Amino acid sequence: MDPRVEIILEVIRKDLAQVPTAAKLSELVNISTSRFYELFKAEMRTSPARYRKTINMEAAKVLSETTLLSVKEIAVKTGFNDLSHFVRDFKKHYGVTPTEYRKRNYAFNLQVQSDAGASRRIGQ
Repeated sequence: MDPRVEIILEVIRKDLAQVPTAAKLSELVNISTSRFYELFKAEMRTSPARYRKTINMEAAKVLSETTLLSVKEIAVKTGFNDLSHFVRDFKKHYGVTPTEYRKRNYAFNLQVQSDAGASRRIGQ
């Protein structure tokens, strides 16, 4: 992979709440904005915006499964300032709202963790 794209990916993943512009990202690796788009799309087979949204949605899913943060807090931590936009995008991506997803998956994860803890205690 092109090292410039690796740098860009690292910056994108580093702080999901910050949304650096294409101009800032291209400046970071010393290329024009148009070259940035070409290079990113060639390496990642998707646009920078779509890649970022996918990364943010995956992070939101993990936070829903593993924390008790509110949906609004998850939205903010994953770069969404508009809660309704976040809920709409989450539902489009996963087929359910963040609240419905949490109801289905947070309890499941607690049960799996509880079962794993019980297994470790029995095996000791």
